[in-house]
Amino acid sequence: MFDYIKGDVTDIREGYLTIENKSGVGFLLNVSENTATDLINDREDVKVYTYMAVRENDVSLFGFSTLFEREIFFKLLTVPKIGPKIALSILSALSPNMIVAAIMNKDYKSLCTANGVGKKAAEQIVVTLQDKFGDLPEIEEITVNDMNINNDLKDEAILGLTSLGFDRAYAAKIVREISVDDDLTIEDILSLALQKVNE
Repeated sequence: MFDYIKGDVTDIREGYLTIENKSGVGFLLNVSENTATDLINDREDVKVYTYMAVRENDVSLFGFSTLFEREIFFKLLTVPKIGPKIALSILSALSPNMIVAAIMNKDYKSLCTANGVGKKAAEQIVVTLQDKFGDLPEIEEITVNDMNINNDLKDEAILGLTSLGFDRAYAAKIVREISVDDDLTIEDILSLALQKVNE
């Protein structure tokens, strides 16, 4: 398979980006919100790590801005009934660090913020992967904020954004970027989230 592609990002859309190599070939890649955010302002001469999914009637390329994200993607693919699309959905709702933290802490609710992941799937992810991270070449530092992904205020904020028409995975991504302290109300968090949307 392709290990990575180097070139310029010429287009970014929800769930996809196009990267053009030096030969003028444009590759359409399925990407997470994390990767799209990483590359939205740094588009020239980038390296995107890849995975090629081959099925009977489809060949798709998936792209990742870091090796660590791709490693987590590979781990998710080992879970029964978790295919590339669902794995990417999880990586759009949670950062790689947060996924590791959620699995280690049996935080099913956080995993369920991803589109297509219900309680049974979240439980299967935890059962399959809770002891499978020791062989990763690099485990990035998991912060206290990562370990406490989904307090009640953040849950309410995500619901608030989805009620306004935002995709759940995108809402979770925006909300997790906000540092929540005891002085913030749900209205404050929603206001901060909407400011991030409009940045």
